[in-house]
Amino acid sequence: MANTSSPKVNGHTVCVLYGLAEGPRIGTTLTSKLTDAGFNVVRSPENAECIIAHSGGCFLVPSSNSAKVILLIGLPYWPPKNTLTTMRQKNVHEFKYRRTHKELRTWSKRLFWNSVYLFNISALHKMLAGRANKAYFALPNAVLIRNESDFGCTPDIASIPFIQQPEYAQMPGMHDDCWDNPEPYITLLSNRL
Repeated sequence: MANTSSPKVNGHTVCVLYGLAEGPRIGTTLTSKLTDAGFNVVRSPENAECIIAHSGGCFLVPSSNSAKVILLIGLPYWPPKNTLTTMRQKNVHEFKYRRTHKELRTWSKRLFWNSVYLFNISALHKMLAGRANKAYFALPNAVLIRNESDFGCTPDIASIPFIQQPEYAQMPGMHDDCWDNPEPYITLLSNRL
């Protein structure tokens, strides 16, 4: 049987930046696996050695940071789609997938927490401000990750107007795959340290 665990690292700090309608309850598997892999999960991105930003969390990465690696997972950019359209498409697709794979309990639990976190108005304002200042287009040490079935991140990566081109990686799965299947993301992160 193949070893699917992430490689061990020695105490590197990592900050997880959650997107719209997301928060720590949604990221428990990811943060637990990061800890198991030897990372020290911290709350502040400014001094973290690594940053994992998911979806709208990509807009929260501070331009002045000391990260050696920044994972931008599912950057919400796909003109001319708007946020409501992509959220609807994502949820319909995920519901169908979870129903087919008899995982509706997982989907329902995440949808509950999405509903709770949706009312985090201060996080929403920070994301909107970050989206407007476009600092995410010029981040050093960034790796843009797009999942194959992501309805929010354009597959035409060349159309994203990056000032500093990030490394690019494509992963299997849907937009929120990093929450359920974090090992490939942790391995990618570990391999860049």
